[in-house]
Amino acid sequence: MNSHGNVKSKLAQWWESLSPKIDEAYHTTKEKAGDFSRIGKLKYEVFQTRRILLKCYQEFGEKTTQYIDDSKNYDLKELDNMDEMLEQIKNLKIKILTLENDITHLQAEEKIK
Repeated sequence: MNSHGNVKSKLAQWWESLSPKIDEAYHTTKEKAGDFSRIGKLKYEVFQTRRILLKCYQEFGEKTTQYIDDSKNYDLKELDNMDEMLEQIKNLKIKILTLENDITHLQAEEKIK
């Protein structure tokens, strides 16, 4: 009986010494999962923004082609909404670069940790 109590006591001590390590591992895993989740969300946002950018390029190409066919003129200064379309394309490209930089930064942080 005494040896049973002794084993029980040793197991309790072992568990108490292990408990902080398990807690630390849990918090580290939780933090890393959050980082990976953020990276995944950013990559998805890059993907979506690229799709929008491709649609903008397509729309711009269709409008310029239609304008040239209709007017038989290659001077696109008269094309409606040209400045807005080009500004939107520029902003989308900047957004993609910013998101890709954020991803690179988060991935670099992960390698340091």
